[in-house]
Amino acid sequence: VIRNLWETETSSFHGRWKHYEDMRMFPKHHRSRTGTIPITVGGNAAPSIRRAGELGDGWHPINLTPEQLRAGIADYHAACDRFGRAPGPVVLRHMPPDGRQLTAEDVKSYEEAGLDELLYSYAARTPDDLLALFSSSPR
Repeated sequence: VIRNLWETETSSFHGRWKHYEDMRMFPKHHRSRTGTIPITVGGNAAPSIRRAGELGDGWHPINLTPEQLRAGIADYHAACDRFGRAPGPVVLRHMPPDGRQLTAEDVKSYEEAGLDELLYSYAARTPDDLLALFSSSPR
């Protein structure tokens, strides 16, 4: 559905769960160098990993340990194989509730587990919240 809306000026779609006629969506997403729009599928559960392997261009889990990530990557690669697709990048969002910062050793562990990209999010809504995390968390 998303690709259909992004890649056509006026879209119609008839699928099992979604139906629409003559719909337009803006803004349009820019295309990658390959001419397709990459969609990274998020979620840690088995159905999400299966969808990433079947339909996505990558997998986007959240808050996994390096060991959990390694197992998830194995499952993601198996799903890609099952659907005859090449695996895309694995992009982990790490969002510790206590604001704990990752060490170089932590990042190395994720790299060794097979991580391609790391998105680090802080549990802060304002600049003051973020500054408070840095002043109270161990470095």
